Amino acid sequence: AVPLCWQSQDAGNTWASSINVPHTFNGQIYVRMNADAVGEFTNIEITHTNVNASPVVITVSGVANPPAGELENLFFSEYIEGASNNKAIEIF
Repeated sequence: AVPLCWQSQDAGNTWASSINVPHTFNGQIYVRMNADAVGEFTNIEITHTNVNASPVVITVSGVANPPAGELENLFFSEYIEGASNNKAIEIF
C-alpha cells in the first residue's frame, strides 16, 4: 500500500494509492508524490506484500512547495486565424 499523498503505477499507466500485480509480475512500478498540502513528507514507508514472498519496504521522501501564484498583467495582444485549423494567439 502507498501512503496518503503518494501514488503508484504499474505498466497499466493508471496512478492509484494501491495496485495489485500478479506474483509473476516482472516489471517496474513507479511511485510519485501527489500531495494536496504544502509540506515536507519524510521517511514515508511503502510496503510491498505478497503471499509468495517476503515483504519489501521502500522509504521515500519529498517536499511539496506552494504554487508560484497568479501571474499579473497578462493579456492577449493578437489573435490570428488562417485557413483550416491554423490559428495563433500572442500573450504578453
